[in-house]
Amino acid sequence: MAYLIANLCFVIFLGLFSGSYDNKSKNIKFFIWGSFVLLFIVHSFVKPDSVPDLPNYLDAYEELSYYSFFDLPDSILAYSYELGFLYFMKTISILSTNFTFFLCFFSFILLSCYYKVIREYSPFIFVSILLLLVTIFDQSIFVLRQHLAMAVLLLSWRYIINKDFIRFAFILLIAFSFHVSALVYLPLYFLYNIRNNKKYIVLVMLGCVVMSFAFFSIMEYVGLTVMDNSSTYLYNEKYDGSNYKEAIMMLLLLSSMVFFMRRDVFKPGINRLVFSIMCIGTLGALFGVGISATGRLFAYFTTIPYILVPIVMKYIKNKHIRWSYAVSIILLYSYISYFGTQASCFDSYRLISLF
Repeated sequence: MAYLIANLCFVIFLGLFSGSYDNKSKNIKFFIWGSFVLLFIVHSFVKPDSVPDLPNYLDAYEELSYYSFFDLPDSILAYSYELGFLYFMKTISILSTNFTFFLCFFSFILLSCYYKVIREYSPFIFVSILLLLVTIFDQSIFVLRQHLAMAVLLLSWRYIINKDFIRFAFILLIAFSFHVSALVYLPLYFLYNIRNNKKYIVLVMLGCVVMSFAFFSIMEYVGLTVMDNSSTYLYNEKYDGSNYKEAIMMLLLLSSMVFFMRRDVFKPGINRLVFSIMCIGTLGALFGVGISATGRLFAYFTTIPYILVPIVMKYIKNKHIRWSYAVSIILLYSYISYFGTQASCFDSYRLISLF
């Protein structure tokens, strides 16, 4: 964990040293590239046996050498990994059988997707990257398949906004091939494209009613029909009830968005998209408290603060309130990330020796 906290401190120092408080800074490109390199190193050069799950990925990566592309659908690996991810690993293994090389390739794609949407949509890139570090980054070090799917789905945002369902569906299909849970992103396209605000609100309220009565039944149905290996998520007592902090944070962020942005939450474009993501994420987090699958399944929506907070900041005229808001959210997520239940996953985190 010390490496991850040190990485966060380095990124903060880099932002303050370069004066990259907002996107108008002349050194903002220096901060973007500098922070990308720091995140890339910490994400790529991890010792596989120092975090959960990576040893299994290492074994699978080495085992792929015994299979051809045509053999993969019938291989024993296909029972544990989605075919798209297996083909992804197999393609990289042709270039190198070194697992660190695979992690470098993986990390570059993952970070490139996040940095692309941050540069395109965030009014405060410095804040976005700090929030990326304390919300998504750590878990993505070892939860590879789902986080790759989450990153790829970011590329669908422009197609949701432009009502291009064919291209949105194509990206969704790619993400689904990496992790089947990506299908939960499908309702976002239709919710965003409800142009009548009254109908939009009615649908969200209807979602509240349905989820209040049948949330677990819905989750169980989706888990058993789509995610046939999801029983570990649905009935894992280790994480039972652990998502109440996430529910509180989502409700807090949604409230702040409505309070500061007012009617602009419905403004077409990134505002309406983020608001739609927040509505789905908040409903899932609130009604899913105590259900272990919620945190993983709704991570596609609940990890949005790295874009939401900078957008809300743009609507806060008083700079003291603006930065107090941002710092408060960053500190809250830092506490959850570094002192919460997931922190134990990184007790043994280590980097490999580069020399």
